[in-house]
Amino acid sequence: MMPKEVFVSYGRSDAAKFADALCARLTAEGHTVWRDIDMIRYGDSWMETIIRSIGSCDEFIAVLSNWAMRNPNSTCMYEINEAASVGRPIIPVRIDECQTHFRVRSRPIIDMHNWNSEKQLTEGLDLILHVISTMEFPSNAPRRE
Repeated sequence: MMPKEVFVSYGRSDAAKFADALCARLTAEGHTVWRDIDMIRYGDSWMETIIRSIGSCDEFIAVLSNWAMRNPNSTCMYEINEAASVGRPIIPVRIDECQTHFRVRSRPIIDMHNWNSEKQLTEGLDLILHVISTMEFPSNAPRRE
């Protein structure tokens, strides 16, 4: 698999541990990961940095959680909108029951509700890596209305 630049959008309040595991696995597989806490430096214009990074990434992973989807003006909602606007492939990953952004409702969503189980986490991360390398979602991936 060719290494890719992957932007990870997530809500810090309820998805930071999941994002840690996801980013560690992506990095271990040779991908370059863009994550806010690692890439935004003191004094940076954080919104300009985010826009530039989304525009240059190969893949965009939207970690869907209650905090990330809490209101239409959240940073995660903005990031999803930006990724869709510039035509980035969006890989939605839901880690709990939550609303979904209108830009991902018609897409297959990787369900990782049970990510706290080591087996489920490993299987889910394997699936995310498969989708990154092929852009093929499993035929049973749910679509949310």
